[in-house]
Amino acid sequence: MRAISRMLCCLLLFSSVIFIPVRVHATEEKIIQFRSLDDPAIIVDPVICQNAPFYDPDNPPNTLIGASLWSSLSRAYDGVVVNEEVRYVGETYACALITDLSPGARAPFYMEFYVAGLRLSGAGDCTCTSNHIPVGGLFLVGCALSIPPDLSQGLLGGVATSSSVFNPLSIPGYQTGSFWTVHLYFE
Repeated sequence: MRAISRMLCCLLLFSSVIFIPVRVHATEEKIIQFRSLDDPAIIVDPVICQNAPFYDPDNPPNTLIGASLWSSLSRAYDGVVVNEEVRYVGETYACALITDLSPGARAPFYMEFYVAGLRLSGAGDCTCTSNHIPVGGLFLVGCALSIPPDLSQGLLGGVATSSSVFNPLSIPGYQTGSFWTVHLYFE
């Protein structure tokens, strides 16, 4: 009796797997990597900051960054970047509310960028990891931004992450800029 019950259970399970229609929803994945460099020719209109989820007219963003975007070149065998500025690929406008630059401090960050034929926005936090390496007054920062859906572009959403250097004191030999990886999903 047990053997017949097991056989019937296996038969039902097998037939349910075969006869249940499976809907596969394929999405297109796109990964974009670029270098952003602070660019005084790219002026940020403070109105852009009003799109930031953290925007408060009584406490508006205190840091605006306009940057040019560049493709970079890495060695295939070890990933070391050998050319940071191969070709201009777009521009970005960013707003942040920075109140603390000590290690571990977080700041809300909003960015609108134009790259790879897309208009993207992202919001999230940037975290200061160092304020003294390689010199005092130079800030090493990591950012993680959520990219919302934009159905007009077929964009389901994504994420943008950075490894960034912030040089508010204009210390010679260092630039404000980031290496970004943007991971997107499309319909």
